[in-house]
Amino acid sequence: MNAQTAATVFSGIVGGVGIFLVGMKFLSEGMQALAGPRLARFVNAVAGNRFRAALAGVAVTLAFQSSSATTVMAVGFVDAGAMSLLSALGVAVGSHVGTTLSLWVLALDVARFGLPLVGLSAFLYIFAKKTRPHETGRALLGLGMLLYGMQLMGAGFAPLRDAEGVRAFLARCDASTTAGFAAAALAGTLATAVIQSSAAMVVIVMGLFSAGVVDFPTSVALVLGSNVGTTATALLASAGGSRRAVRAAVGNTLCA
Repeated sequence: MNAQTAATVFSGIVGGVGIFLVGMKFLSEGMQALAGPRLARFVNAVAGNRFRAALAGVAVTLAFQSSSATTVMAVGFVDAGAMSLLSALGVAVGSHVGTTLSLWVLALDVARFGLPLVGLSAFLYIFAKKTRPHETGRALLGLGMLLYGMQLMGAGFAPLRDAEGVRAFLARCDASTTAGFAAAALAGTLATAVIQSSAAMVVIVMGLFSAGVVDFPTSVALVLGSNVGTTATALLASAGGSRRAVRAAVGNTLCA
C-alpha cells in the first residue's frame, strides 16, 4: 500500500467514524429532546414487570440510539430505589435487543441517502425557530451524518482487503480457534470501551467484513466483544453509587 492509498484509507476510516459518532450524538440528543421525559416516565411506569421492562429497554434504545444511555437510566432508577434489580436487568436485556434492531436498519443499503439527508435537514435544524422542528432537524441531521459516516467507512475499508500487512496481521487472529476467538472478542470489548459505542464498533466490523478484510468467525467475535464493551458506561455510572446500583451495572455486563 503506497502513501497516497494509506492516506486515503486513513482519512476515510477516521473521518467516517468521527462523522458516525457525531451523527449518533445528534440523533440521540434530538430524540431525547423530543421524547426523552415521556420515555423516562414510561420506563419507570413499567418497572414492576420484567417483560414490560424489556420492551421498555427496546423502545428507549431505539429512540435514544444508545444502549448505554438506557442502562445508565436503569442504574439510576435502581440507585434511587424506584426500580427493582430484576426489572433493571429486563431493561438491560431489552437495550441490547434494541441495539441489534437499529443495526438491522443500518445494514440495509441506505447509506447513499446520508449526504442528501444532511443537506436537507441542516436547513430545518438551523432555520427552524420553534423547539420541536429544530430538534426534529437535529435528529434527522444526526441520522444523515450517521449514514454518510457509514458510506465513508465502507469506502475507506475497501483497499485494506489486498494490503499484505493487514492480511498478515489478521492471519494471526484466527477466530476459528478458541484462543483466536477469545482474542478477537477481547479486541472488540476494548475498542468499544474506548469509543463508547457498540453501534459504531459493529458498523466498523460490518465494513471490514463487507470489504473481505475479516472472515465471518472473526466478525462474530468482534461483535460479541463490542456487546460486552458497551457495558463499561453503566459500570462507570454505578461507581460511588449504592450496592443496588453496582449490582445492576454488573448484571448488565453479565447479560451482555
